[in-house]
Amino acid sequence: MTLRPDIEKTIGFALHHSSYLFKTGMKNIFLKNGLDITPEEMIILFLIKEEGSDQGTLVTKSLKDKTNITRLLTRMETKSLIIRQTHTENNRQQIVFLTTKGEEVRTTALPLMQQMIKRTTQGISVEDMETTRTTLNKISQNIK
Repeated sequence: MTLRPDIEKTIGFALHHSSYLFKTGMKNIFLKNGLDITPEEMIILFLIKEEGSDQGTLVTKSLKDKTNITRLLTRMETKSLIIRQTHTENNRQQIVFLTTKGEEVRTTALPLMQQMIKRTTQGISVEDMETTRTTLNKISQNIK
């Protein structure tokens, strides 16, 4: 007889479950407030710097592969949240900029995100939050 771990008691399941619930909660808050944006798109809006960000940097910082970033940016461009321009010194490189609409969405979404973070961390001490952050960082380092 093979022993199987109780998947629901693993750290991987807990991480997946929390991440799923958080993303779903964010998506619902955005929809309720009239924002046509996904949590993944919101992350990109916050990663883009004022002077623009190259697509490679967005791949690295968002932990997504090139294909997924390209697809995500295309969708965001269709929604008029961003524009892509060819780099002046390297024709193979794309620089991504926020549009006025992208900046407005980011500004509108920030308090909604803060509200969700406050809701999800209520009843958790600052010390517990710091321990959780430290542990998650260690898990990430172990995986790399």
